[in-house]
Amino acid sequence: MVNLIHDIDLIRHLVGEVTSVQAMTANSLRGHAVEDSCTVLLGFANGAPGTASVSDGVPAPWSWELTAAENPAYAPTGESCYLIGGTEGSLDLPRLRLWRHDGGGDWWSPIAAQVAPPAPPATRWCARSHSSPAPSWGTSRPWSRGSRGCAPWP
Repeated sequence: MVNLIHDIDLIRHLVGEVTSVQAMTANSLRGHAVEDSCTVLLGFANGAPGTASVSDGVPAPWSWELTAAENPAYAPTGESCYLIGGTEGSLDLPRLRLWRHDGGGDWWSPIAAQVAPPAPPATRWCARSHSSPAPSWGTSRPWSRGSRGCAPWP
């Protein structure tokens, strides 16, 4: 759970500022004096709700280390660790699949994923200094109406 701050930082960058938080924690998995798992409910300034489920004691294929394939010490799983749903589609990271309904946003239209082409590592996950602009999706995030995005997209 020590890395949760990085998850929250990424969520804030992609979705916006957090305005409310509710959480439940436990230390029952390993019996240490500090928490080893938690569930978090987030409220964002744009009205979107969010959830996060985090644990240091659960074997799972969804950690950043196992999904990003950045470090050869970890065998990649091919899974995604972040799932972001919005009004125009859903995005999974780090695979960068943008899921949308064909021909409209209703449940009855087929859904398909568009995959972003690989970007140079320096821009792939919005790695940037505070003085340089983020790469842009265009005028809005393709999974939601309104704000600016952060990763290259065709």
